[in-house]
Amino acid sequence: MNERFNDNGKLLTEFGKFRTIECPNCKKPIDYIPPRIVCIHCGFNKELKNQTMLYQSFPISSIELKDYLQASCCKNVLWAQNLNHLKFLEDYVRAELRERKPNINRSVISQLPKWIKDAKNRTEILKTIKVLKMKLKSNGYTKNST
Repeated sequence: MNERFNDNGKLLTEFGKFRTIECPNCKKPIDYIPPRIVCIHCGFNKELKNQTMLYQSFPISSIELKDYLQASCCKNVLWAQNLNHLKFLEDYVRAELRERKPNINRSVISQLPKWIKDAKNRTEILKTIKVLKMKLKSNGYTKNST
């Protein structure tokens, strides 16, 4: 049976108000909810002031924040904001039939790069998503309910 994906115009901001990042101290995955970084693994706790969080931009501070859900894939970087976003991408890539409402040019799907939309990359992208999920699980990730 063919899988179907229906783009309802979902925006990146609808995946939650948090990002899954690498703890600056212990390198394990944590959900960053601005303005405070709190690691449940090592106890790292720091508030970042004057920060912004649009797409892949992070605050200018003495701490470098790194997205946890990113990996090389198809000579590019596959990136997800959090597990909700990663699952959305997985559903989109897996689907053989992808439907979009017309004139929804701000949706996540409309902003995806061509290499993610290209069916020839489906297998490699799905393998990379599986690796990212396994990486989360093996490093003790606990999903934020926000």
